[in-house]
Amino acid sequence: MTPKQFEEQFMKLKDTYVFTFDDGLKEHFTVAFPLLKQYGLTGYFFPIGETLEGTFNHVHKAHILLDMFEEEFIELYKANGCYFDDESQLDVKYFYDSPKIARFKKYLTTASAEYKNLVFDRILEYNKISLPKTEDYYLTKNELKQMSDAGMVFG
Repeated sequence: MTPKQFEEQFMKLKDTYVFTFDDGLKEHFTVAFPLLKQYGLTGYFFPIGETLEGTFNHVHKAHILLDMFEEEFIELYKANGCYFDDESQLDVKYFYDSPKIARFKKYLTTASAEYKNLVFDRILEYNKISLPKTEDYYLTKNELKQMSDAGMVFG
C-alpha cells in the first residue's frame, strides 16, 4: 500500500476504527504517526525488539527478496536446497499476491527463523544484495520515544 492509499483509507476509517501497526517499520513514523497526531488519535504499535538492536527480521528479508525477484524467488529458494510444493493446497490468505506467491508465503510460516535467515542470507550474498540499515527500515529508539511522548501506545 502506498502512503497515499494509506491516507485515503485512514481518512475513511479514522472516526470508527482503532489503528494498530505491526513490526515497527519506518513508515509508521513517517506516514502513520503524522496523520494520527494531526487528528488527535492514538495508534497502537508493536515493534519487533530485535530490530532495535540492529537485527534485520527474517520476515522482512523475505519481503525484500520477493519484491525484487517475485516468483523467481521461489526458484532461488529451491536452488538453495529447500523443498516447496508449488501445487500444495495450503490455505491462501495473502489476497494481494498471486496464488503461487501466497502459497509460498504460507509455506514460509512453517520454517524456523534460523533456517529462513540462513537461506535468505545465502540468496542475498550470492546476488550481492545489501539490506537497508535497520535504522532506515525500522523505527529507532528516538522515534519510539517521540511517538510515546505524543501519546502513542506500544506493546
